[in-house]
Amino acid sequence: MFKDHPKGLFVLFFTEMWERFGFYTVLSIFVLYLQENYHWDAGFAGTIYGLFLASVYFLPLFGGLISDRLLGYGRTILVGAIIMAIGYGLMSIPNNDRSFFLQQFQ
Repeated sequence: MFKDHPKGLFVLFFTEMWERFGFYTVLSIFVLYLQENYHWDAGFAGTIYGLFLASVYFLPLFGGLISDRLLGYGRTILVGAIIMAIGYGLMSIPNNDRSFFLQQFQ
């Protein structure tokens, strides 16, 4: 069944699965996190949520340019995985307000 698939397909599948899992998990609790930990009202937390989603869909354009013109495919994947791991690591530290870039809006 799997013998005709390219070798990299398994790595691609599990990378994409983990990325989607993390994205939708964070996205589902993001506004609740802002309201609970920073005591922001729903309107301001919704604005930050909208900015976050806009950056998720807009910034890959710049990432693609950097990848195509500077880093190449392999190094781009490595840099992306490292950045994702650092981000998840920072989110796992309890009560670490210094790691959250929006602390200045409190």
